[in-house]
Amino acid sequence: MKRLAWILLLTAALYGIARAHLNSISYSTFHVLENKIELELRFTLICTLELFNIDRDSDGFLTQEELDPASAIMLYYLKNKIKVLSGGRQLPMVLDDLSFITEPEDSYTVFKITFPGYGIIKDPIILCNVLEETDPYHRNISGIEIGDIEYTFIFTNSNYFNSAQIPPYVETRARKIQSTTSTVKNATDSVIHLIK
Repeated sequence: MKRLAWILLLTAALYGIARAHLNSISYSTFHVLENKIELELRFTLICTLELFNIDRDSDGFLTQEELDPASAIMLYYLKNKIKVLSGGRQLPMVLDDLSFITEPEDSYTVFKITFPGYGIIKDPIILCNVLEETDPYHRNISGIEIGDIEYTFIFTNSNYFNSAQIPPYVETRARKIQSTTSTVKNATDSVIHLIK
């Protein structure tokens, strides 16, 4: 009985920790091309609404009519949070598309952004502190594609990606991040195995 109580308590704690920062995760993909860098940035609906009060009808769904008037303020915010340098020069940011999509696991505001280069992109450095205001421990899980290589990188409020100092390439592609539910289940299974 004591063992079962510990398992339930630990499971509840792990579930609480996993759920506590769900809203502080964003996802991004950077494509470093010859003369520009393309970015697709995804904010969960919760992230979006914590930063921007734009769900006018409070239906938990963002329409294009709600997004379009907010696009200028959203771009202004992102320009202050994302910096991309090539050869030591900061590249300008251009918002190409802003949309809202619903997928089985979550709903996302999707920003498609281009950083046009001043010629050929050289030694890019990327800073991406997009959720600094919502959570000091936020994570931006990113795939950074340079040529045929894709690096998995986790941006936080205190780090940046420097292509001149990347670790040696390991022959793997960026993988989809596990859902919180499966992470909690795996942790619980491990604890149960240890207790037995």
